[in-house]
Amino acid sequence: MRRSIFLSALVLCGAIAATTMSVPTMADVRVHGLVPGTQHSPSVAMAQLRTYVLSYDRADTTTAVDMVRLALSQNGGEGYQNIPLPGLPSNWYWRPDGHIAYDENTGQLWMVGYARTIGVPGPRVGVYVTNGTVQGNGLISWREPLELFLYQGSSIIVPTLALATGDGTGVAHVLLTQYFDSGVQRPRLYRVAQDAGSATSQDIAVTNPVGRYHTGPTLAAGPNGMVVAGWFTGAAGQFDPPSDIVTRTSHDGGLTFGPEELIGQIGFSADSPGSPTRLSQRMTLLIARHSLDFPATRLAFWPSTHFYGPLLDPSEVFFNSDCCAGTAWNTFGSMLPRLPYSYEVHPAVTMADDGYFYLGWHDFQPFDPDSVSKYMVTRLWNMGAMASEPEPLASATTDWDSVASNFGGMGWQSAAAASAGRVTFAWSDHRGTDPDVYARTFVAGGFELTEGCGDTLEATAGDAVQVEWRIANWNALFADEYSYIVGSNRPWTDGLVPATVVVPANSFADVTYTITVPDSAADAVVTLFPNARDHVRSHSCTKYLRVHALVGVEPGGAAGAVALSAPRPNPSAGATSFTFTLPAPAEVDLAIYDLRGRRVATLARGEQVPGTHAAHWNGTGATGAGAAAAGIYFARLTVRAGGKVQTREQRLVLLR
Repeated sequence: MRRSIFLSALVLCGAIAATTMSVPTMADVRVHGLVPGTQHSPSVAMAQLRTYVLSYDRADTTTAVDMVRLALSQNGGEGYQNIPLPGLPSNWYWRPDGHIAYDENTGQLWMVGYARTIGVPGPRVGVYVTNGTVQGNGLISWREPLELFLYQGSSIIVPTLALATGDGTGVAHVLLTQYFDSGVQRPRLYRVAQDAGSATSQDIAVTNPVGRYHTGPTLAAGPNGMVVAGWFTGAAGQFDPPSDIVTRTSHDGGLTFGPEELIGQIGFSADSPGSPTRLSQRMTLLIARHSLDFPATRLAFWPSTHFYGPLLDPSEVFFNSDCCAGTAWNTFGSMLPRLPYSYEVHPAVTMADDGYFYLGWHDFQPFDPDSVSKYMVTRLWNMGAMASEPEPLASATTDWDSVASNFGGMGWQSAAAASAGRVTFAWSDHRGTDPDVYARTFVAGGFELTEGCGDTLEATAGDAVQVEWRIANWNALFADEYSYIVGSNRPWTDGLVPATVVVPANSFADVTYTITVPDSAADAVVTLFPNARDHVRSHSCTKYLRVHALVGVEPGGAAGAVALSAPRPNPSAGATSFTFTLPAPAEVDLAIYDLRGRRVATLARGEQVPGTHAAHWNGTGATGAGAAAAGIYFARLTVRAGGKVQTREQRLVLLR
C-alpha cells in the first residue's frame, strides 16, 4: 500500500543577494559632542531611519553653557552631527540627565531635562519639557519649553527623571523622583499636553513614604492607555539592605494608578556607603506593543547589584514579565547566563518590528588584567524567558574603571530604541583616554518567504510533488531557526510534521517540502500554502498545484482492465520504470512524449500477451539523440484489441 503523504526536506544556504535587499551591518559609531571624549548618559529616539542621541557632555561644568548635546544620524546610524537644542529662558542652561522619546502617533520628538542658572540668585534647578515636529532635514521645530518643577532650596538636590510616550493619547508622561515636598520624598508624575503648552501633575502614593528614598525612575507607555511607572525604594541612608523595585500601572493614560507592586530587588554593598550608584543603576521597562501572543504586557530588567561592591559579588541582569495583560507580574529570576565573576549592568531594552525584544548591557570582567568590558546585546522571546546567544555591539573593549569614574551618578548608561525595521543602542564607553558615547544601528527586519511563491506546479494523481521556496532572514546580527511546512485546501496535507532549518544572519535557505498526491485525486487546481515560523511569528505564501486524474480511473474508484502504473521513481534523475496490465492479448504502443506532443522514446510496441509487463526508460531520447532534457514528459499506453482502442497516460518529471 502506497503512503498517501510523505515528508522530505532539502536545504541550501547562501548569502542574500545584494540585488534582493541590502542589509547593512553598521559598526559602532562615536557620537561626538562639543568636545570629543566628554560624553556619557545617552538617551535614544528613532523616527523611521533617523536616529537621535541625547547625551551629557562634560566639556564645561562651571560656566554658562549647555551640558547636553543632541546628535542626529540621517543615514541609519552611519554618522552623527550635532543639532540645536530647544531654547531656554534667559540665564538658564541645559544640564545633565535629559531624555528624548519619539511618538509615532503624532510624529513629534519629545525632550525633558534639567535646567540650571549659574551666578544668578533665586531658583537654581528646574525641570523643563518640550516637543517639536521632525522636519524634512531631520531638524526639530521646537516649541517653547514648559517649566514643570523648580527647586527653591539653597542647595541642589537634583530630581531623577523618566520620559515616555506612545500610549495613544498624544500626551507625554514625565516621572520625577528624589525630590522633597515638605520633607517627604515621593514620585511625581506629569501628564504633558500634546502641544507641550500645559501639564497636570499628581504625586504617586508609596508605601511608608517617611524615611525612605525613591529613585532610579523609569516609565513605559503602550496601547490602550497603559502607563507603567517604576523606581527603586529603600531605607534612606542604608545601602546594605536590598532596595525594592516597585511599579504602579495605569490603564487610563496615567490618570489613575493601581496598587504598588514589588517586582524585584537590587543590592548595595557595605564598602561604598553613600555611593551614587543607586542613581546610575536603573531598571528599564517595556510595554510590548507588537507581540502576537501577549499584547500590551510589561517587561522589566534591572541589575541585581552594583559594580562598586566586592569582586566576589557579581551582578546579573534580572527580569520580570507580566503574565496577565498588565494586571500581575510573574516571579522574577535571572535573565542572563553569568560568566564567572562578571558584572552585567546597565540594561536597556526595546522591541523591534520583527516582534522580538532586544536587550543590551555592559558586560564587565573585573578579574581581567585590563579591567575591560564590552557592550553586548541579545534577542528575547517568550516574554523574555528565551534568548539568543549574545553578540557584542562594541568593536573594541572598554576601560571599565575609567568609564565608571565618569558616571557621576547621572542617568542611564545605555539606551535603546527601534523603528522601521532597525534597532539602535547607545552606551557610555571608554577607549584609549576619552570617555564618550557610542551607538550602533542594525537591521532587525524579521523574515520573508520569497523565490517560488505564486507559481503553479503540475502533477498527476500518485505523483510526489516537490514544493520549493526560499526563507530569507533579514536580521543583521542573529541567526534564526524556522519550522516550515506546506498546507493546502485539501485534506491530504492534514497532520503533516514541520521540518526545521537554521538560517544565518543576513542569509537565506532554499527549502523543499515533498507531498504525494493520492492516486484517487481528481482533476483540480489545489491551493498550497508554504509556511515558515520563527519563535514569534509565522508567514505564508500561496502556490497552486494543477492535478490531473489518472486516465481510466474514476475518482475514488478502482482502475479499469487496462492499466498503466505511475512511474517509479518520479521525479527521476534518469532511469524510471513502469508496469502495464492487459486483460487479453492486444497490440500495444508505450512511448514517452514531451509537452509539445513529440515522441521522445518508444518503450514497447507490438503484440503482447495478457498479464502485467514491465517497461523501462533510461532518460534518453531516440537512438543517437542522447540524454533527454530536464522537464515534464508523459508516458502514453495505447492498446488495440477487439476493434477498440484504449489509452492510459502518466506524467513524469525528469531532473538533471
